[in-house]
Amino acid sequence: MKSSVKAYVTALINTHKNEIIPNASCLINGYTHKSIKELNDLLDYISKIPEILITDTYVEINRLRDELARVVIESDTETLRRRNLQKRVVELEESCENMNEVEKNLHKKIKTLETNAGWISHQLLESDKKIRELEEVNTGVWKENRQLKLLNKHNLRKIRTLRSKLRNKLKGDR
Repeated sequence: MKSSVKAYVTALINTHKNEIIPNASCLINGYTHKSIKELNDLLDYISKIPEILITDTYVEINRLRDELARVVIESDTETLRRRNLQKRVVELEESCENMNEVEKNLHKKIKTLETNAGWISHQLLESDKKIRELEEVNTGVWKENRQLKLLNKHNLRKIRTLRSKLRNKLKGDR
């Protein structure tokens, strides 16, 4: 790179030397000589720059260029990540709204079920009362039935005894 800059400056100096015209005004030739002197000073300055410093500068420029490219890529990646996060936030908000609706519906169903459970519980208590009443009635009927069975058994014996007596009396009368 140093050699290409030196070649360019040398070419400029040669171009300006060719522009010096003997019949031209002193002002124009003065500016041309001044330009040539400044270009020669620039050429000396470039020649004095150590090659290592130029190489280090190019290495630094390349490192900075790579760093800039990496930052641009990371920036693009960050932009994509941010967009994806924004999409995910929107999806989560919609999901949250849906879940809120589901939760409201579930609360309504729970209230309905609690109301129905209360009614069913009341009905069960009523039917338990009726069952107890019927069991008491059934127990009473069973006791009366047993007593009637005993009475019938006792009366059946009496009837047999009386029948037997009646037969005996009828046999005796014949």
